[in-house]
Amino acid sequence: RERDRFQTALERLDEGVLSINREKRITLINPAAMRLLDLEDSPVGRPLIEAARAPEFAELARLGTTDACEQEFNLAGPRSRRVLANACPLRNGTGVVFSLHDITELRKLETMRRDFVANVSHELRTPVSIVMANAETLLDGALDDKERAPQFLIAIHRQAERLSHLINDLLELSRIEAGQFPMNLESTRLAPLIDSVIEE
Repeated sequence: RERDRFQTALERLDEGVLSINREKRITLINPAAMRLLDLEDSPVGRPLIEAARAPEFAELARLGTTDACEQEFNLAGPRSRRVLANACPLRNGTGVVFSLHDITELRKLETMRRDFVANVSHELRTPVSIVMANAETLLDGALDDKERAPQFLIAIHRQAERLSHLINDLLELSRIEAGQFPMNLESTRLAPLIDSVIEE
């Protein structure tokens, strides 16, 4: 009964689990690990190096015989994945057990977030620079120039509006992420949008 309970829990785990014996042969593997390693047939009884073709596994198997360790690496195959593997020794030094986490999507999201922050910083820097340059020009005496002063003020106002739109976009993005933003798809004319960008 205990064995059946353990087997059921192991099969339902989202993370991959496999264990090897002293001879580095696989003694146990769950379906999640088989999917992660792109295995169709059970590799139980086969050498680890045949089933998990990544040099990092051999290193983890070596280190894991004495102490718990972890490593993050790319797993080659039909679809490349990023894996976080943990290894720890079994009791009495009879082998090593691995837990495998597919963190591909997590790393993609982190990259997207980094790119997003960089893009937003760039987008914010432009209007702030224009506002500062125009304000400094006005303070340096252009305020008395009745012909050109309004142009500087219009530019400041336009960039302040742009900043306001950017902040609203950021708030809308956070609502979209939280699933609280209703999407209303509609057609739009591109020409006026492109013209306004060129004018900016």
